[in-house]
Parts: sequence; C-alpha cells; structure tokens
Amino acid sequence: MAGWKPEPVPNTLPPLLIHCQTMDEVPDTAGVYWFFGDSGIPLYIGKSIHMQSRLKSHFSSRHQDPKEARLFSRVREFGYESCPGDLGAQLLEALRIKQYQPLYNQRLRRRRKLAVLRAETPGNSPYLNLLWEDSLAPNPHQKELLCVFPTRRQGLAQVENWIREFGLCRRVLGLEKGRGPCFQRQLKRCKGACEDVHDAAEFNRTLTECMEKSSVYWPYQGLVGIQETCNLTTLSMTYWIQNWCLLDITEVRSPPAQNAPLPFDLDTCRILQRILNQGNVLNRDGGRIIFECS
Repeated sequence: MAGWKPEPVPNTLPPLLIHCQTMDEVPDTAGVYWFFGDSGIPLYIGKSIHMQSRLKSHFSSRHQDPKEARLFSRVREFGYESCPGDLGAQLLEALRIKQYQPLYNQRLRRRRKLAVLRAETPGNSPYLNLLWEDSLAPNPHQKELLCVFPTRRQGLAQVENWIREFGLCRRVLGLEKGRGPCFQRQLKRCKGACEDVHDAAEFNRTLTECMEKSSVYWPYQGLVGIQETCNLTTLSMTYWIQNWCLLDITEVRSPPAQNAPLPFDLDTCRILQRILNQGNVLNRDGGRIIFECS
C-alpha cells in the first residue's frame, strides 16, 4: 500500500518484563511469555493461563514440528509478563506482537490495511448500498453500520452468504453492474430489488440485521475499564478501552490521561467484543468488573 510505513520497534523492552534462564523460573500462572535469541532479539511471543506448562509443551513437541524445532534451536533466554487472567494475556499478547514484531509470530501482526464495509442509501434509491473503504476512523460513530474484515476477500465472502441466505440483490448492493433484472433474478435467487419488487424496507432491515452482527460501532458513551483480578496471586489490573482501542493497562482504577486516538486494531476489537458484547449491562463476570467512566 503506497505511503504505508510500519511502526518502529521500540528500543527498550517493557519495564515489567522478567528475564529467565530456564523454564522453571517462569510461573505457571496467566501471562505473556517471550523467547529471546542471540543479542536479546525477540523470537516469539505467546500467551497462556499456565505459562510454565505451555513453555514445556512447546519444547516437548519440537521433534514433531520442523518450524518449532528451528525456533527452539535459536532460543537463548526466556521472559514473561504476568497477568491476572486470560483477558489480560490475550490483550497483552496482541499488543506486544504488534509492538516488537517477533521473527516467528505471523498471527496478530499489525495489518497494512483493512476492508471496511459501510452501508448507506444513495440519493436516487430507497435501497441501502455497500461501500468499501481501506481504513476506519479512530472514533466509529455509534449509529453507523460498519463491518471490518482482515481482507476484502473475506468481507465479500460474508456478503455473498447474506445474498444467498436472504435473496438480496448483488446489483443493488453494488457488487454487479448492468441494467434490468440481475443474473441471480433470472435464476429466481434474487427477490427482485433490481426490479423494485423486493420491498425496500424489508431489504434494508435484513441488511441492517446482518451487518449489526459484525458491526464495530462503540456501544458506550466514552471510556470503559475492565478490572481483572486473580484470586490465587491477588494480582489485579485494569484495562482501559475506548472505541475498541486499548489505551492503557494499570494496577489502579484511576482513568489514564486522554491522549490522541489510537488506530483501530481488529484483533484487539475482537478480543474485547467477546467480553463487552455479552450485553450493555456493566457487571461482575468471572473475576472481572466492567465499569463505565463518566
């Protein structure tokens, strides 16, 4: 993508990262673990709710996976960052991989661009139309219908599923050019929006319901904190989120200073949606306290 530049890798490692010479020094609790090679180069970052057990399972299977065998032959040191639970480990893993870009991590790296699907009504048509964009504004409007996919190919595959299931018109949605009945209409697979036969209100309602299931609009008024606590270690952390962006991780419930909006990150969004989209009621759930800041 023209003009795109990768974010620079930080010159220093995280301050709470603890270095270890052996796996036995890594606790068997939740967190993010690191593999370092020569000169302290990060080779791989992973997460687990049982870090030591996960590390040992990596090495016990090295003879089965040539890629892992190559990785482990280069490991000179271990490291870890403790978290209260699985949510913190997921968020921190995604953050660290994007920050430090380890050689053997492919998943969770920052994407050069996204496929953003937006719905709007053209001025000359009662039917909703689909538009594709390559980026998402830092603050998705609460009322906008927006879906985000890793690639346009994956997004188109999802739209095609909606078309097949509900008889939506590919031409009206902007996926096919031409005049008159579309090809799928001739095969009786389209309900006829291309001929103004498909009721526009029903068409728009169906498309809206489909998109809402994958929508990324922020359902809160502003900043949200998720406090996660481990009863075993008493470790507690608060994850500060706004507009699906992880703003900060603190050991206190005091909101962080509001800095410039961070770029939208699809991986972080999906992790958080699994927690926050359980309902708009903020409550205590499995060792987590979710609260909204005024």
